[in-house]
Amino acid sequence: MALQDGFPSASGLADANDVRLALAGLIVRDSSGNPRTGIFFRNTTALVTSTATMNSSVAAFEGVVSRSGQGVILLANNGATNVLHDAAPVANSRYDTIYVKQNDSVSPNADANDLPVFGILKGSPLVSPTLPTYATAKAALDAAPGIGAGAEPLTAVLIPSTATSMQSAGVVYTQLHQYTATTGGVVPFRTKAALDLWTTAQKDQLAVVLADSKRWRYTGSAWAGIVSEVHLQLDTTNSLIAAVTQYGIGKIPGTVTETIEDTITFPAAFASIPVVLSNFCGARLKGSFDPSGLFPVTNMERSLEHGTSTTAFKLIISKDNNGNLSSSYDYYYMWQATGVLA
Repeated sequence: MALQDGFPSASGLADANDVRLALAGLIVRDSSGNPRTGIFFRNTTALVTSTATMNSSVAAFEGVVSRSGQGVILLANNGATNVLHDAAPVANSRYDTIYVKQNDSVSPNADANDLPVFGILKGSPLVSPTLPTYATAKAALDAAPGIGAGAEPLTAVLIPSTATSMQSAGVVYTQLHQYTATTGGVVPFRTKAALDLWTTAQKDQLAVVLADSKRWRYTGSAWAGIVSEVHLQLDTTNSLIAAVTQYGIGKIPGTVTETIEDTITFPAAFASIPVVLSNFCGARLKGSFDPSGLFPVTNMERSLEHGTSTTAFKLIISKDNNGNLSSSYDYYYMWQATGVLA
């Protein structure tokens, strides 16, 4: 290992290998230091779509490809590009995996040319072929003769024997590509289930789930939800420290009893027992959840918290004159909990 020639520099000695290694510093890495390949997020529109022919259309994108230990290559597709599939199988159905790759014929690589290419890894026709995942598609591409390392899967397409175009009945597109981001950036995921598969993220890596716009932080062992971030001064001698405040509003159906209670589960677990505050907000006639137009109730005891843990607390609402609550009302409360996330 050695210090690489810089780019740009007056020496002009940097070659493609030097530049790829330097560019890797701009891309999110996992806990082993490997840059995360994939597509830079533009929007939620499908990257690969059908046409009325046997072509699939790849939309414009910017992305990152890589081969182990060789840094990264930044790729761009500046407009819709067609990729031609072979004819449908004679019987059964197959999955085609559409990929993108930057070929490289220079040692230590040995591709046939130095061109950027779209390609298709054609699956075997089966009665019930298995839908590839990103991971299985990547492994299949790496092992495929004539494709090999550096190919990035984009989409899997199910093609039945009856298909005469990519818009025929039974043709199904599944976007496989993963997203990436620049160093320090937030990595998008389509679903929480997809996020949970990334177990090699660096501690404190941030991510967003596109399905619900929720944000997450990797603790080093799991993904913890982020509600909001504040600065909390614990006492007059401590400087401000970073903490997280979670908060919510809810209701407890009234009963003809002196007290009612509910267990509140925090959206994300804390590392230690947090500081919890809660307050009675008001009441309204029983019905669907609606915190607008609440009215005050006399002789109400402020809500109390007890049994607080790192994942939940129990909230109690009661009358302060030993009277009973009404079974006609829903009693509304607000709460907040401040601490360090697990």
